[in-house]
Amino acid sequence: MRTFIAINFNETVKDQIVQVQDALRNSSLKGNFTHRENIHLTLIFLGEISENKIDTIRNIISSIEFKPFEIIFTHTGNFEQDAGKLFWLGTEPCDELLHIQKKLASMLSEAGFSIESRKFAPHLTLSRKTIIKSIFKEQDLNIKSTVEKISLMKSERINNKLTYTEI
Repeated sequence: MRTFIAINFNETVKDQIVQVQDALRNSSLKGNFTHRENIHLTLIFLGEISENKIDTIRNIISSIEFKPFEIIFTHTGNFEQDAGKLFWLGTEPCDELLHIQKKLASMLSEAGFSIESRKFAPHLTLSRKTIIKSIFKEQDLNIKSTVEKISLMKSERINNKLTYTEI
């Protein structure tokens, strides 16, 4: 089972993110845009794990105590990929978010999970393999979301559509 740990968003926040996506889509010839229902911010990518590891992961997640806090998406950015650009939405620095991610990574690593060693850069993916037809001006934003929960997610193809489901 392909899994990751993420922050999901309410419908109001998704509405604001989709507005940014729509502006990008209108400036694009083509792209693989994240489906509205799949919009999330990944904290830890776990990859393929066996089902018997789910309880261990859940226990680690539930042991992370935190008070609700706010993250603010402030800007867009992109980088080159093989077949176009990947566009993302980035957050302003947030100590609480970084602390939670670091603690999760440490605890999961101690439990034997393979965790990426690259520096955590909080963002969500707007689109992949995007070819721009006109200038897409990187935007300054102020999309606020309160984080109250972190979720274990699975990634699978259902009827040939990438689907993320909370476990």
